[in-house]
Amino acid sequence: MNGSAGRNSETRAIVTGGAQGIGFAVAEALADEGCRALALVGRSREK
Repeated sequence: MNGSAGRNSETRAIVTGGAQGIGFAVAEALADEGCRALALVGRSREK
């Protein structure tokens, strides 16, 4: 992502595998970009 905070203020996303690795990095980037709603989906509650 290019760091323009607020650019995605109307964006909503579901990130599978968001507890670690690439999925987590994508979720962080979307949040940094101002994603309005972000749902993370993982296999277990512990992660």
